[in-house]
Amino acid sequence: MATSGNPKVAGLPSSYPTVYGFWTNKGGVGRTTLTFHMATTYAKLFPQKAVVAIDMSPQCDLSATLLTRTQNNVRVSGDTIVTQMQENKIQVQEIESHGNQENDSDGNQEKEPEGKQAPRTISGYLDASLNIALNGNPSDVTMTPADYLMKCDEYNPHVPPNMWLVCGDNYLD
Repeated sequence: MATSGNPKVAGLPSSYPTVYGFWTNKGGVGRTTLTFHMATTYAKLFPQKAVVAIDMSPQCDLSATLLTRTQNNVRVSGDTIVTQMQENKIQVQEIESHGNQENDSDGNQEKEPEGKQAPRTISGYLDASLNIALNGNPSDVTMTPADYLMKCDEYNPHVPPNMWLVCGDNYLD
């Protein structure tokens, strides 16, 4: 599915971004290759625009492809970086705490803020967003969608500098 231009939809600003999405349930049809080439070519053609690729595949193939690089004539697999992102946790505050209540010196109950570790991946973002939606006021949260973005050229210098990634995660299955 692709949009051509910015649709005029009530309630959306005229600067609403153009979105391209590729989806098919069938494997081996070139979805990762097509997405990689479309995103990087678009980023090269429009260097003034930020291009964000969101890897919604549990195999993380788009993430691995964007992050694979060659260093000193040695291929460094993007899979290693994907694993690091799955282990690179972001502290997410739990909004509504019903547990961990202790009595202070006057016998009054205090709530301790709970914390949760969310992987810096699409699954971590979705989990944290769902937690916020179900448990509390989003204005109380310090986590932002930008916390889950990776600047691709910091890992792979051959990717355009305006290319960003929300890393895939095998927990999407």
